[in-house]
Amino acid sequence: MAYIGRTPTGSILTGADIADGSISTAKIADTAVSTAKIADDAVGNTKLNLASDYAFTGTITGTPQDMVQVASASGGGTTTQVFNGCFTSTYKFYLITASFNVGSSSVVSVRFQNSSNAEITTPYYNAGSNGSRNSGGSGVSGLGSWDATSITHGEAILGSTEPSMKIFVFNPFASERTIAQTMFHSQDNAGNFNTVTLGTTLDTAVSVTGIRFISDTGSFASRSEFRIYGMK
Repeated sequence: MAYIGRTPTGSILTGADIADGSISTAKIADTAVSTAKIADDAVGNTKLNLASDYAFTGTITGTPQDMVQVASASGGGTTTQVFNGCFTSTYKFYLITASFNVGSSSVVSVRFQNSSNAEITTPYYNAGSNGSRNSGGSGVSGLGSWDATSITHGEAILGSTEPSMKIFVFNPFASERTIAQTMFHSQDNAGNFNTVTLGTTLDTAVSVTGIRFISDTGSFASRSEFRIYGMK
């Protein structure tokens, strides 16, 4: 048996002679215990599983992450999906993603909201193009609207489909003109598959703090999903 040292009387000191609980924290070097030395199930179900075993309190300070989800929602069976206060000074750029079902042929448009949560209805300047394909061929057409009441792609959605929309918004919280870029994919009632790219300027110097999706006929079904991400 290997020994650790000798007692004052000269006898050999072995591991068995060390009393239970007698080794203090100060006797263990700061780097002596590694993750590899912690057995599975020693802390929770896995080794130091912070996500499942611990609850965090207080405030986490420091630099914001590069991309953070700031709002989300599922469809609630209404013709509008509203996000109040989702744009703040914390992030300068925002990405909005949406996949929705409206149950019937419908055109979905988007409006920004001001700090009072009131929708901004004018003036939106939209310009872009629509690439479409069906069984007979394909085509590209220009689209746009001057002094419009919303960001709109103008394409009716086939009610049984799940179209998707992505919107990049630049610095909306600043009290200046807000610029957005939209990409929209859908199938319409005529059997066309459409990809719309659209650039929009909200031509009024106002702080934009929210956004809403508006279906002109059908309601957003519960399987509709909306996400908003803030980016540095």
